[in-house]
Amino acid sequence: MIYQRNVVEVQFRLPSDGRLEEHPVIVLSNDEINEIEDGFVAVMMTSQEKFRDDEYSFELDDSMFTKPLGKKFSAVRLHLVGNFIENDVISNFKTGNQMKLEPFKRLLVHLNRTTFGLQISKIE
Repeated sequence: MIYQRNVVEVQFRLPSDGRLEEHPVIVLSNDEINEIEDGFVAVMMTSQEKFRDDEYSFELDDSMFTKPLGKKFSAVRLHLVGNFIENDVISNFKTGNQMKLEPFKRLLVHLNRTTFGLQISKIE
């Protein structure tokens, strides 16, 4: 089963040119929905430094996860959210990592503000 805050790798369709590329994602949807639907909603991660200080990026570091990310730079692309099924998950070294709860809450605040224009200051 896929759980909220898991980091998994999937084929993500890039909006710029429609290409599918393997990318790690952070699962956003809650565990109940993931189980009922046999699928999940997730946001794409990148290690491309050109997105540093970008208004559509939320920078990540190893302290936000249960295992190190192993990258010099990592960020979530806040507007790149997708819907996946469990069979979309590519098992590899990223499997088994999870974002910690407090950084995940901060991510959701930024995602809601940037992607949906909602001014949520805190998530309980």
